[in-house]
Amino acid sequence: GLREDKIETIPNGVDFSLFSPAPMEQARALLGLPSDKRIILFVGNLTENKGLLPLLRAFQLVRQRRRDVLLTLVGHGPLQVELKQKALQYGLKDCALFAGPQVQSQLPFWYNSADLVVLPSFSEGRPNVVLEAMACGKPVVASDIPGIRELAWEGSAVSLFRPGDSARMAEAILKVIKEPARENDQQMRKHLMDLGLTWERCAERYIECYRRARKDAGCAEGQ
Repeated sequence: GLREDKIETIPNGVDFSLFSPAPMEQARALLGLPSDKRIILFVGNLTENKGLLPLLRAFQLVRQRRRDVLLTLVGHGPLQVELKQKALQYGLKDCALFAGPQVQSQLPFWYNSADLVVLPSFSEGRPNVVLEAMACGKPVVASDIPGIRELAWEGSAVSLFRPGDSARMAEAILKVIKEPARENDQQMRKHLMDLGLTWERCAERYIECYRRARKDAGCAEGQ
C-alpha cells in the first residue's frame, strides 16, 4: 500500500577491489588446475534448487563432443553425495572436480581459472556469482530467470537457457568454449560500473536514501 515514490530499489553490488581479471595460467597454477583444459566453473551451494543434476547431465553431453573439458564445482551442501554418484554413473569421475567450500578471498582465483562460469539455478534473486564472474571478465551461461535476465544485456557475454534444460545448457556451453579463451575482458566490468553495480555506488545509494528519509522526517543535519 505504499506510494511508488516511497519505494527505492538498490541492487547488490560487487567488490571490484577483490573480483578483477587476472591471468588464467597464473590462477590455474596457484590452484593446481590443468593448463590444457577448458574449465567450466560452478560456484554455490550444492542444493537441488541450484540445478546441479541438470548441469551434470549437460556436462555429460558436452563431454561427448569435447574431451578437453573439466567441470569444477566450488561449494558444499546436501546434494554432494548424490552428485558424486551421478558423476560416476555418467562416466565423469575424472573430469568433474568437487573443490569443496572456499573462503571469499580465494574465489577470484577460481573465477580467473575458468573459461566460463555456469549457474543453472531454478530460482535466484540477483546472484552475486554472476556479478563476480563478470567483474573477473568471464562469460556466463545461466538459467533464464528474472534476476539473471536483468544482467544479460544485448551483446553481453551472458548466455541464457530454460531452467532444467540440459540439452540447451550443453549447447550454450559448447558455443562459448568453441571461441578462444577469454582473458581480461574489461567490457563486462565497465558495463557493471556503468550500471552502478559496485559496492561503492551501492553504499552511496543507501546513504542517499537514508538522508532523504531523515529530511522527509524533519530531522536536522547531525541528528
